[in-house]
Amino acid sequence: MFVLDRPIGIESRGVSATATNVTYTFDPFRNNAYTGLLLVDLQQPIPATATDELPILFGSVQLLNSRGGQATVADVGGVGASSLLLVYYNSRTNRLQMVGTYEAAAAAATTEATTSSF
Repeated sequence: MFVLDRPIGIESRGVSATATNVTYTFDPFRNNAYTGLLLVDLQQPIPATATDELPILFGSVQLLNSRGGQATVADVGGVGASSLLLVYYNSRTNRLQMVGTYEAAAAAATTEATTSSF
């Protein structure tokens, strides 16, 4: 088993929406085979031209939802959302599956509520 040695996770560099899918792009981060969990920061909001049913790709790799089906815009927070995702990736099988999501808007609201209560 190989584990990605990148404790801060990876950040998306761009997002595009077509009539058939939404594709996030990333900087190349590792060429060796590995299997493990990644924290993915989808910094760009999904364009308003996308619909909730469009599948999500990370580069050329399909993102699967936590149930093993094709992940869609709705699974990652919907149009206009930027999210943090915990994903499992196996480079040998090219399996990229969501384990959990953390929506940026919810994080900001929680942080604001927490800091204003002091």
